[in-house]
Amino acid sequence: MDIYYLAIRMGVEAKAAELGYQFVSVTQDAETMLKGAEGIIAIGKFSDKQIEKLETYRVPICFTDQDMSVRRLDSVVADLDQGVISVIDYFIDQGHSKIGFLGGEEFFTDHSSIITDTRASSFQSYLEKKGRYDEQMVFTGAFNVESGYQLMTEAIQTLGTQLPSAFFAANDSIAIGALRALQHAKIKVPEQVAVIGLNDTSVAKYVYPPLSTVRVYTELMGETAMKLLDERLTGERDVAKKVMIATDLIIRESSEVK
Repeated sequence: MDIYYLAIRMGVEAKAAELGYQFVSVTQDAETMLKGAEGIIAIGKFSDKQIEKLETYRVPICFTDQDMSVRRLDSVVADLDQGVISVIDYFIDQGHSKIGFLGGEEFFTDHSSIITDTRASSFQSYLEKKGRYDEQMVFTGAFNVESGYQLMTEAIQTLGTQLPSAFFAANDSIAIGALRALQHAKIKVPEQVAVIGLNDTSVAKYVYPPLSTVRVYTELMGETAMKLLDERLTGERDVAKKVMIATDLIIRESSEVK
């Protein structure tokens, strides 16, 4: 489990303990444990096949990080769309005319297929509205530091003098790798290229330069999911509920020229 989902799980565990529930972390393959559960909190992105399997256990389910409104199931999601918009608006306000994107491929937890990434689609649609989208400035790899380094290196080599003066990275790991690639290329951050990531992981403020990022309240997402499940288990509610948790743009030295 990556650090993003680990933080969500920590929130679930803390709220479960507060409410008096025993929390057990299992994979979806652990059928014996799932059959004995009073309720399920599903963390991550699940395929239709996986969702249908979970529904066979006939207990309340709350999905975290996946919108289940269409299926009328409980869910908790982060408002990534608004988070992306806040980044683009900030870059434009700072005078950046070319904005690049460094993203990753996201899969369902059973790796059955690739998922359309909200961050990438929001980035494209909002920049298209602004008349500034350029697919040549979009680079996609994996959600890790090494990929971030490789993607930024590719951008530098491919675009040359047309390199955007600002990049939004789909998570902090990609952004940190991108910062390293810019340093190796002797490109000054943020004077020549500004970088903003997403998640506000614990290391974001300690890299050099400190990373601007979109803060996602992952532990709160987990706590909220447990609250929704409790409402079902206690009979307080029988109507599906979706909760969207706001995000905040945190500006540090990787994007702000002093």
